Formats: sequence, structure tokens, C-alpha cells
Amino acid sequence: MKRIVTAIASVVVIAAVVVVAYKQLPGGPGITRNMFEEQIQEGMTYEEVVRITGTKGTPVTDRPNVPEGTELYTWGNDARQGGGWMRLTFKDGKVAEKAQNGLPNTD
Repeated sequence: MKRIVTAIASVVVIAAVVVVAYKQLPGGPGITRNMFEEQIQEGMTYEEVVRITGTKGTPVTDRPNVPEGTELYTWGNDARQGGGWMRLTFKDGKVAEKAQNGLPNTD
């Protein structure tokens, strides 16, 4: 019985690693419209968004007049992922605004 439980746990861990790795591959699904509209919600932290997307955002540092405590990040897809991008504005560490353009409808 102990071997069966260990085997099942190993399969679950391997499956989770494969899913995360697939999201991070250049040919993986990238950022989808479903992620943007349904999964990423206002009030989430940057770390929560990274868990959903499987990748870190790129900080936007060349924005003048951004209030203190506000950070902007972008995520983009390459052509193999269907193109498109999203931008999230974090205020005091939480998603406050969302914008996207051209994200694919696939999951």
C-alpha cells in the first residue's frame, strides 16, 4: 500500500512539473485570454499572477509620473503562442488595473 501511495504521489508531482515547464516553453501556450479575464483578478499579488502564468512579468520602468507604491509589468507571447500581451498595474503589491491586446482564446 505504501508503494502505491508513493507511486501516485510521484506521478502527481511529475505531472505538475510538466505543466509548469510547458507553460514556460517558448512554444507553450503563453498568456491566454482566459488567464487574463477569468484567472487573474484585481487584488492578486505579483506572486499569484506568476503562479497562474508560469512566467515572470517584465517591469516597466520608463513611465514618468507613476505614483509611489505603483508598479507596472508586462507579459508577452511570441508568434508561436498566438502573439498578444497583457499589462498589469500593481498598487501596494496588488493588481489594480489590467490591460491586454491580442491574447489568444486558447487555454
